[in-house]
Amino acid sequence: MNNIYLIIHHDKSMERQSNIELLRIIAMLLVLVLHACVSIGVPSIEEFIANPRNSFLRTSFYAVSICCVDIFVLISGWFGIKPSLRGFSAFVFQCLFFLLGIYIVCCATNQTVFSVKGLASCFLFVPDWDYWFIKTYILLYILSPVLNAFVEHSNKIVFRNVLYAFFAYIFIYGWSYISVKGIEGGYSTIFMIGLYLLARYCNVYKDRFFTHNITFDVIVILSCISMMTLLSFGSYFIGHTEIAGKVIGSYVSPFVVFFFFFSVVFFSILKFQNKLINYIAASSFAVYLFHTHICLFQAYYQKFVQAIYDNTNGLKNMIYIVGFILLVFV
Repeated sequence: MNNIYLIIHHDKSMERQSNIELLRIIAMLLVLVLHACVSIGVPSIEEFIANPRNSFLRTSFYAVSICCVDIFVLISGWFGIKPSLRGFSAFVFQCLFFLLGIYIVCCATNQTVFSVKGLASCFLFVPDWDYWFIKTYILLYILSPVLNAFVEHSNKIVFRNVLYAFFAYIFIYGWSYISVKGIEGGYSTIFMIGLYLLARYCNVYKDRFFTHNITFDVIVILSCISMMTLLSFGSYFIGHTEIAGKVIGSYVSPFVVFFFFFSVVFFSILKFQNKLINYIAASSFAVYLFHTHICLFQAYYQKFVQAIYDNTNGLKNMIYIVGFILLVFV
């Protein structure tokens, strides 16, 4: 496989992996849902009392969508990154096509004012939070030959023990007691390395634990969603939002890790082929580059989601926001 990784490019060798392609599409839709939840904001105590059903749904959507980004890394780790100059060049071209292209269009139509900082952000030279994933993944790609060599030359016991130690360290110092810089709640290459190795281990060894009945995966996934929703809902309701921040506001939360890990395991068990799914999934990363663009995200995406939420009620509220998300995806 010559392409840089499975998030961006569609590869003919993956034609029979429509189950994973479908997961990629779902994950990108969840990215849009997550950013919609961020746009609306956390429900206040007053909102919980006045409209508990709406607040509970918002919390549930946040809990479900938080797994979205790291699923892409697990997919990459499941199949393994095959680094190449051609693949990396294609990745860079796609990023510049959207980041620089949209910026030029916005400047030409007076939607934004040209500036050196704005131009620099298109080349990822400015610490824009919206583009954190691109920069952290590039470093993972650079390190992938070293990680692949470790996977190839390590025995099962050593590999497993490294994973145990890594996630124990992450959960203790990056989640329970945030006392180490560099983990950044999962928004870092360090955490991506752990996810990549975890997915490689599961696919290489395919332990009995990872090939069990599909019902087990569903139970674990639903349990994680329920626990995250209930704990977050309760913390919002009593006014201790820091609990929700630990449960669903961090990618290194054990609930989140188990959720997105078993989501990948679940879809890996499914086996089907669909050319339409593969075709749509081929451009899924373009959705991320498009809607998170520095000229579009706050000015349009967040603004439209907030406007829909403020001007609709009940079921219409959810239907209109979902419709807007699907429109952006299309």
